[in-house]
Amino acid sequence: MGYTETEAKNFIKRIAPLIVEEAKKRGYPIRSTAISQAIIEGAAGTSTLAKLYHNHFGMKATSSYKGDRVK
Repeated sequence: MGYTETEAKNFIKRIAPLIVEEAKKRGYPIRSTAISQAIIEGAAGTSTLAKLYHNHFGMKATSSYKGDRVK
């Protein structure tokens, strides 16, 4: 897991309003899956990608991608 229950709860408090607001703008009826995915893939905001690069969804790139990326 890599994060505590307290970290996960605090992360939800921070990210849920942002996801709900964006989902409303885009017309997405279900928000819990995006919140859950951000928790799982970004380790509740504690992963290096989440902390340094604000990447909470573990976006992947193949070797054919020529843009900027981090590991």
